[in-house]
Amino acid sequence: MKLNLDDTMRVKLTDYGRELLRAEYEAHPSSGRYEYSPPKEDAEGWSTHTIWSLMSVIGSEFTICGKLPMITTFHVEDDGECDRLKDLLGDLLPDMEARVTGMTQAWPGREILTALHRNESLVSRIKEALK
Repeated sequence: MKLNLDDTMRVKLTDYGRELLRAEYEAHPSSGRYEYSPPKEDAEGWSTHTIWSLMSVIGSEFTICGKLPMITTFHVEDDGECDRLKDLLGDLLPDMEARVTGMTQAWPGREILTALHRNESLVSRIKEALK
């Protein structure tokens, strides 16, 4: 998946992250003209930001053993590319399964089959992800 710095991401800010955003706003010369408005969060605490704007404020705060400004899992807003990938993989899966099954039956005990069985596991994981 390709990402652009203008793409939006959904994150769960920590109190520390909220403090950083507020401090960045207050340090800006025009902050006196407008009242600070914290990021809007949904019922679960997720807020939406462009990648570049959020990282410009909190990116340097990610350090080993440091205070986290957000939880480390985030969601990037999908532009439909994931759906196109799912469609493509969905079309390929039956062919992949048939090849693995056919080769397993044709050459039992061969080393290549070990690799194919690993691929069979991959096929199962892809199927599960597509559900």
